[in-house]
Amino acid sequence: MTFGAQKLRIGLTNDDGIHAEGLLSLARELISRGHTIRISAPAKNQSAMSHSLSIYRPVRVEKIQLPGELFRGVVSFCVHGTPADSAKIFSSEISRDWKPDIVVSGVNCGYNVGHPVVSSGTVSAAREANYCGFPAIAFSTNHSATDRQYAEVAQIAVDLVEKALVQQLPKLSIINVNLPVIERAQFKGFRLTRQGNACYVEEFRIKKNVNENIENQMDLQKHPQEDPVSESWWFVLEGHLVEGEDESIDTDYGAVKAGYGSVTPMGTFFHNEEQASLVQSARTAFNGLLLN
Repeated sequence: MTFGAQKLRIGLTNDDGIHAEGLLSLARELISRGHTIRISAPAKNQSAMSHSLSIYRPVRVEKIQLPGELFRGVVSFCVHGTPADSAKIFSSEISRDWKPDIVVSGVNCGYNVGHPVVSSGTVSAAREANYCGFPAIAFSTNHSATDRQYAEVAQIAVDLVEKALVQQLPKLSIINVNLPVIERAQFKGFRLTRQGNACYVEEFRIKKNVNENIENQMDLQKHPQEDPVSESWWFVLEGHLVEGEDESIDTDYGAVKAGYGSVTPMGTFFHNEEQASLVQSARTAFNGLLLN
């Protein structure tokens, strides 16, 4: 299902890092449909960085060539900074000659629903892109997705991106989309949703020794639990997502749990007065896709 023959210029970013499969799957799908892409993404995983910007240190940006014939000629910026830093590159000097029609963030490894949306680097990258003047959509899926499943999710995501641009999604739009891990043929469709109150039950736990697996993931060095001189400890955040009291099918988590794609207008500002008009704008933009 492809909406029209309009070819788009699409900026891609994320918080999982420039080599994450979610981003690469989106890139492959967009290229295969004839769209022009430019990538600006963190050099390493920057999950849960929220809207952090690098104010007190310079940000190094490398122009790299991603592996594979498909990516030959694709401009890719590897950003040694945060997701919001990466999104901001699209409005910087090095992108002055190329402005995207839309910025897409993701596909994130793990749902961004309910309370965790606030700390999401994926959603915040979309928000920063919007602050820079571009309509933006953030995509997330279940953390259990395989490479093949990311490819299926990317097809569904690009359907929505194409529809949004054809219908001229307003510039002051940030759309948070969560997609189930499901084959495209079995996908139930999209539902317009509101942010629910799912949350992570989490806490910092002391690690006696930071093991090799954590070291690789978080760039930590091995240290004992307690330093007898300076009395310092290593803590690692652990937790899991739990449903909120109200997780009906009209909420982000309720919809995705039921097998639908949740489409949640986030708005540019953190207040509720604009929500009604944003919902109506999203309903118009995605007319024909939404099931409610």
